[in-house]
Amino acid sequence: MSLHHRFTRLDLVIGLAVPGLVLALFFPAVLNWRESARRSQCGDNLRQIGAALNAYHDVHQTLPPASIQPDKRNRITLWAPEGEPKDILVAPQANWTVLLLPYLGKEDLFIKFDPAVPVFDARNEAARTTELAIMTCPSDSFHNTENNYVMEQEDRTKSVFARGNFAINMGVSAVWKGTDNPGYPQVDPIRVTTEGNMERWWGNGVAGFNKSFSFKNFTNRLSTTVVVDEIRAGILPVDARGAWALGLVGSSITHAHGIYGDCSNPNPPDKNADDSYGAVRLHQCLDADTIVKEGMTCCDHHWQFHQAGARSLHPNGVNVLTADGAVHFTFNDVNRNLWHLIHSRETPREIDVRGISSHASEGTFLTVDKIDAQVNAEGRNSESSLSNAALDKEKEIANSLGMKLRLIPTGEYQMGAPTNEISIAFPEETPEHLVRITKPFYMGVYEVTRQEYQEIMHAYPALHTYDRTTDIKADGESSDLIAAKQHNEHFNQLNDALKAAKERLAAKVARQEISKSQAIKERQTLQERSQRERAKLVTAWNEEDALRKTSLREDLAKEEARVAKEIADLKRHPVNLVSWYDAVEFCKCLSELPEEKAAGRRYRLPTEAEWEYAGRGGDASPEMDDPELQERHNRWPTAVGSGTPNVFGLYDMSENVCEWCSDWFLREYYAVSPTNDPQGPSDGALKVVRGSNWLFRGNQCQYTQSPAEPWRANRFIGFRVVCEIVKP
Repeated sequence: MSLHHRFTRLDLVIGLAVPGLVLALFFPAVLNWRESARRSQCGDNLRQIGAALNAYHDVHQTLPPASIQPDKRNRITLWAPEGEPKDILVAPQANWTVLLLPYLGKEDLFIKFDPAVPVFDARNEAARTTELAIMTCPSDSFHNTENNYVMEQEDRTKSVFARGNFAINMGVSAVWKGTDNPGYPQVDPIRVTTEGNMERWWGNGVAGFNKSFSFKNFTNRLSTTVVVDEIRAGILPVDARGAWALGLVGSSITHAHGIYGDCSNPNPPDKNADDSYGAVRLHQCLDADTIVKEGMTCCDHHWQFHQAGARSLHPNGVNVLTADGAVHFTFNDVNRNLWHLIHSRETPREIDVRGISSHASEGTFLTVDKIDAQVNAEGRNSESSLSNAALDKEKEIANSLGMKLRLIPTGEYQMGAPTNEISIAFPEETPEHLVRITKPFYMGVYEVTRQEYQEIMHAYPALHTYDRTTDIKADGESSDLIAAKQHNEHFNQLNDALKAAKERLAAKVARQEISKSQAIKERQTLQERSQRERAKLVTAWNEEDALRKTSLREDLAKEEARVAKEIADLKRHPVNLVSWYDAVEFCKCLSELPEEKAAGRRYRLPTEAEWEYAGRGGDASPEMDDPELQERHNRWPTAVGSGTPNVFGLYDMSENVCEWCSDWFLREYYAVSPTNDPQGPSDGALKVVRGSNWLFRGNQCQYTQSPAEPWRANRFIGFRVVCEIVKP
């Protein structure tokens, strides 16, 4: 072979290798460029939706409701294999997207919907199966006509829905219907009202079921309130998530994806994150590992709508639309407190919300809180002016209100729940970590009572009592009216009988059947008999009335005594329905009393670390549950100190009411907490609540941490105080 030939082959190899190398280097850039273009198109679609929402608001003075379900009796059952749980839902009609169609330039499609029938009705088939480009994210490969959602009813009737990638924000309220969840005392549950056959459901978001809101209803700023989240199309036709015309949570509505649950950030990874229609069926079709791998985690046992979070196939985050019409790309690791706040229309303006498009590590999320700043300035764990030896001599003190406080000694323990034992996905009280309490402090033996709160704050939160005295009085009054009516009827009957007899007598006289003197005598006889009957009736009435009124007075006296005793007992019940700010203000006012200032006593809420240490009674590894507490169940809270004290002499640490702590809440804080006297994160939006209550009791303190919004009150939350001894 000649040199010329060898050179040609080498040249050919190089000629082929170089373009391949260039292509290999250039290919990722091409992919990134294509994804950037798709994400940009997704954002443009959201901006058009934002313009349409503002146009709708201009016309109606409200945003559209998330979904219209006019008759709660109109329920349907979806098909599932024999023996498997079935989804049961109230039939939805138009949703927010359908109502928005005229403002998106889709009037022709809007008129195809029949608003008088459910959206899955055959008369709405052509409309609901229409593919809408503006409701599409180009990055979602599962959004295609081959993967449309197929709703199959129990009678095997099938209704097909085109996919969609955007959902209106119903809020981050707790998933529990119409009431607080006693186990995890969220202060912001779903609200429910019933008007005839229509039931309205809504949270703290921008729309609800049969419920609309105006921008003037927002306390949060328009620029920091999310109105629409990006979502993904279901990964199989049985998965109802991502269906633009279907007004269900997960289909076209996000909800309960804040700090309270397991769906608390964009693209939530928790295996039970979404509780939505079709989730159980999806688990019947695919194994859990596949669902997790596809990034569409959902609950395998909950067959009703509750929660659904924002999701996308964009790398690292999702697009969201705020009420001012701006589009933001929010990263999966966004500060969870911030994610919670921007999905609530009720976030106070005092909260300085920043960093919607920032990573959590960038530290751009701040809060403005004058009260907490003041508490920090005064010192949440100040040096005591007394030595440990001096403190040892006063194991228990009483202040000017008569509040008892026990000395909590120094010590150390493993704070939090062991990672391998935690059985609930929220809150994540891990990792277990060493904490040292280096300074002794006094803690209230009891939770602050109603009487103590009233003495300091001159206000009484609502009482858990039922006063029957009003009912007894009202019943007595109504009985009087009934008896009087019956009495009058008897008189009227006598009068009628006398009148009839006189008429008959007059007729006899007219017919000359009897003489006039006989008629006069007979008339006198009738009158005498009538008078005797009247006298008997009056006597009987007076006797019955006296007995009835005596009985009524006795019942009323008994009930008044019962209510008086209950109100007296309630004064020793723990105060509840107080916000974190109320609790802090109580501590401040108590500290300002002349007697307390003279004694050098200053009050504050305990830190979470102090609370758990005191609640455990110094035990480094307590049992998870307390069987004795679990056996006791009460309808209402009981007087403080009704149970058994712990080793430190403290009562009700795991029952009666949950208790506010001073710390800001941050899920990740346990991983970075200092060892000595941790004070909690430097800022935040939610405050830590610890302990159990009268309905959900028995779990030891380290397993029942809950976040709560400090500006809200809750019937399950009260507080106890820590006293610091400082120089007068």
